[in-house]
Parts: sequence; C-alpha cells; structure tokens
Amino acid sequence: MRHRFGLFALVATACLFLALPAEAAPKDAQAEKAYGAAMNEDYLDSKFDDAQKKLDKAIEACGDAGCAPKVKAKLYMGKGIVLGGGKHKNDEAKAAFVEGLKLDSSATPDPDYMTSDLKTAFEEAQKTAKKSGVGPATSSGGPMSSNEPTEQVINTPIPIFVGLDEETAKKVTSMSLSYVPSDASTSRRQKMEKAGKAFRGTIPCSATTKKGQVQYWVTAKDKNDAVVGQLGSEDEPLTIEIKAKLDGDPPSWPGFSPPEKCAGNEPTPEDLRAKSSLRQCVDTSDCPTNEKCTTGECLLQPGAIGEDTTSSPTPDPGTGVKKHRHWISVTAMPDLAVVSGDSVCTQATQAEEHFACLRQPGVGGSTDYTVYRGTPTAGKGNNINSGIGFGQMRLMLGYDGVIADNFSLGLRVGYAFLGTSSPANYIPAHVEGRAQYAFGSTAYTTAVARPWVELFGGFGQFDSAVDVQVLEDGTSDCESADPEDPSSPCTGDYGKAGGADGNERLQTLTAVKQAGLGFIGAGLGISLMPAKFFAINVGFRFTATVPVFVPVLSPTLGIAFGP
Repeated sequence: MRHRFGLFALVATACLFLALPAEAAPKDAQAEKAYGAAMNEDYLDSKFDDAQKKLDKAIEACGDAGCAPKVKAKLYMGKGIVLGGGKHKNDEAKAAFVEGLKLDSSATPDPDYMTSDLKTAFEEAQKTAKKSGVGPATSSGGPMSSNEPTEQVINTPIPIFVGLDEETAKKVTSMSLSYVPSDASTSRRQKMEKAGKAFRGTIPCSATTKKGQVQYWVTAKDKNDAVVGQLGSEDEPLTIEIKAKLDGDPPSWPGFSPPEKCAGNEPTPEDLRAKSSLRQCVDTSDCPTNEKCTTGECLLQPGAIGEDTTSSPTPDPGTGVKKHRHWISVTAMPDLAVVSGDSVCTQATQAEEHFACLRQPGVGGSTDYTVYRGTPTAGKGNNINSGIGFGQMRLMLGYDGVIADNFSLGLRVGYAFLGTSSPANYIPAHVEGRAQYAFGSTAYTTAVARPWVELFGGFGQFDSAVDVQVLEDGTSDCESADPEDPSSPCTGDYGKAGGADGNERLQTLTAVKQAGLGFIGAGLGISLMPAKFFAINVGFRFTATVPVFVPVLSPTLGIAFGP
C-alpha cells in the first residue's frame, strides 16, 4: 500500500513539473503588471501615449517565447483599445487586434473599455484574422520566417519582417535586405533593424514607382560576417507584385498599421540614416522635428530631406494632427514695483540710490515736472515705506518658435508708456528674449488650455513713482523767518520757486525709483485656445532689474496667432 502511494506521489509530482511550462511563461507576470498599469492607470487618466508605451515595451519584452500566447494576445487587445478608444486610430487598432487574434483566436478586448467604434474595429479584425488563418505573425517556417508580402500598391513602401527561432537568434548579429525595384534591373541593399528576436526593414517608395514586380532576398550573418541563413537569393528571389489596387490586405509589420502611400519618389533608407540624428528614443516625442522613433533610434522620415518644414504647420508624428510651430503675439503688461527708501529726496540719495524727486506741474509757475533741488528737513517725512508703486504700461509685439514638442524660444520688442516725464530721463524701449516650456503632450496640437512657465531677460527701464512729503529746511536757502515753525514760508528768490504757492515749506513730491537698464525674470501662465490657431495668454511675471535692483511684479494679458 505504501509502495503504491509513493509511486502515485512520484507520478503526480512529475506531471506537475511537466505542466508548469504550459501554464505560465517566464515574463507573463511582468506582462500582466504592465497591462494593469497601462489600462487601469494611464488609460483611465487619458494618458494614452504613456499607456501605449507601456504596452509596446511589454510586447517587445515578451519576444517570441517570453510570454504565453494568451498573455501576449491580451497586450495586443489593450493596445487596440488605446489606439482606437483613446487615440481614435481605428485602422491601427484593428491591426493590433489582428496580431492578438493570430496569437490567440479566442482573445477579446476587455468589455469595460469597449465603444461602438472599437466593437466595429474588433469585428473587422476577426474577419481579417479568419481570412488569413489564425497563427503566428510570420507565414514561413524554419529558423527564419517572414511576413512574405505578395503584393503592394504602386508608390508605397513595402514592410519586410523576419523572425528567428531561439537558436538562430543567438547566432545572427546582422541582416541585410536586397531588392530589385520594379523599374530597374540592378539590386540595392540596405541594413535591417533588430527588434527583439526579429529584424525589420522597408523597401522604399523609390522601388515601387511603376507597376511590375519587385524582387528581394534577405541574408543573415553572424559576428564573423558568415552567412547563417537566407530567405530567397539573388538567383531565386522572392517576388512582390506592384499593383494599382490590392486584392487582399496591405502588408505591414506585426502590430503596426500598413504604411501610407508616398507623395513621390522617396530617399533611400541609407540617405535617411545618413542625415538622421540617430538619437536613442522610446517614442517619437524623444526625437527632433521631422524624425520618428524607429526601433530605438530617431530616424528621418521620407520627405524630410531637402524640404523646408518650418514654413507651415507640421504634423505631430504619430497623430497626423497639425502642430502650429510659429506664434505671433501682442502682449500688454503693467509694472508694479516694490519700492522703499529713507531720506529719498536729499541730493545725495537722489544721486546714489537712483531716485528722482519731481515737483508736480503748476508748482512755482512751471507747466511741467521740475527736479527738486532743495534741502529736506532731517527726520521729517521724506521716507517711502515698503510698498507697491505703479510703473509703466508696456505693449509688446512678439514671435515664438516651437523648437521641440513642448519648448519654444521667442523675442519681444515693445514700447513702455505712462512713464515719468522728461526730467527723469526715461528710456521707453523694451527688448527681451524668452524661453517657454508648455505642459501636455498635445500642447501645440489639440489642447484647449496650455499651461506654461517661462524665463526671460533683456533691455528696459523700470521706473516706479510714489508720492512723498518733504518739509523744506528753513535754515537753508529757504530763509524762513521761523525755521522751527513748519507754516513759516520760504522767502526771497528761493521762495518764488518753492511750494504750491511759491513759498510753502511742506511739499508733496513725486519720488521716482529708476531701475534697469537690464532685467531677468521668470513667469507662469496659461494659454486658452478657442481656436487651433488662436490663443488668449494670461500670465504673471517676477522681474529683477539689474544693475539697479528692484523687484517688479507684472500681470500679463495678450493674444497670439499660430499661422
């Protein structure tokens, strides 16, 4: 009896270990975690780019055998939901659903996320998968397998995808794609890009300009440059018919939408790579303008070479939405300076602390402001407690150019008015350079509100005027009969140029703090866009003047046009 029980336990244990690989693959848990984070967090928070990025990374990590087919299919179902439900790219959503169904014919998107458009895209994907036969993404067997496109529309790139089995993938270090265009007899060759245990390449539009047949073959080599595998050959190439209209579905890389038709003859991949930044990237937002993240590198897109794309709105890579990169603005800005000082209207303080004390028009018979040259009584007024003083109103014309997805540089020139009069020697010109960072992945495309921060600096004078009372010293040139009595007027020639009546000792002057002529600062604000090309800008700035330091607070209001 004990012997039978031991034999049973041994058999049960063996069966358990044999069954484990069928239940879970080594990266299933990681894939499930990525799915949860993408769908339950990013997607629900409308962070569609982040959700797609997580799912793409998880699919890439799964490779050919890292995840169970059902788990990898689930990732594709999630990607389809993000592309269709979040980004409204129904064709790409359908392509993702097809890839999932090829891995698991019973796979279905989570019903909690489904919409009528997604349901239609999934039903079309089911028909496509059924027509092509549910199975792996590649159609040929052996150590090397390809998507083997058989036809393509004229003047359209041809995507080539080559998968490798486990052993072959360990050996292959490079792969080349050779092809003969439909209108030529000599072959051309290009390097294919590694993607996990597979390689991807594209036969360019320049090879499909005419109806006919494109021939191609693929050669895989190891680190010693020895050939370890081929699909087709120069003597027996694989062929693709170039047609005006396809009989079936257009070819594509697994998990990608089919390429679009080109506007004309395109540069070769070698040309594009030679002029690309080749910057490392995760998605297109990491790349410079006109480049797209392709297998981890920023590469120029067909049409980008030799074209001036800065003169018109640029499509946002991956969305097809026009990005307005050039903005002309008009901005109004009052200056509110923080001013304080002691004994501000003495001759020494006016000279050393950059104050100008002015008598108002009408005083002493003058029709304009005049500079105060008297001697204030020490300890009697003549002080400014710390507070806000109104300066000027500035009207500025600006240009800002978007040089990256969320970053712009600009220039503003303007005129400051309502400043102090001529005795204060005010310079009304305003020139500044500014850098701005806008928040949000759709800041310059579809956003209706664009928050931003800015840094700026330039040339301009900031004067702030505050009224200050001064009691003229009766023992000086004033020649008062009773210097101790504030009501005792000035006499003689000095009195004729004195107070409001020509001889009053107690006077109200306008003390002007003159600051600048340079300035630096920072600000924040928001642009409200009732139309894609029009913005209402509301902001607030903190400015520090140099070399004469005065802190200035400035609300800003303006409008901008993005042609």
